[in-house]
Amino acid sequence: MTLTFITNYMTPHQKPLCDELYKQLGDDFHFIAVEKMDEERVKMGWGEDMDEAPYAFFNDDDYDRSNRLMRESDVVICGSIHQLYIEERLSLHKPTFRYFERL
Repeated sequence: MTLTFITNYMTPHQKPLCDELYKQLGDDFHFIAVEKMDEERVKMGWGEDMDEAPYAFFNDDDYDRSNRLMRESDVVICGSIHQLYIEERLSLHKPTFRYFERL
């Protein structure tokens, strides 16, 4: 099973979950960040771990890979991303989970 988690950027709250998903799924787990973290968050100590995570990459660094994973992954977890990505995914009738920190 291929699982892709895509959102604005990786937070310290998501990292432990992602690490465990990678332990369980190995190279079938991917984390895609669609934004570079703003400097204020970096100064708070956020964002340092993503560079060391073998499963994580930035959308802008490999746009083709991001699109392929959005279409082909068995399951996708969507955080803060553009609605068009979600609509395309839903049109494929594949399991897609959307979450928000705040509604």
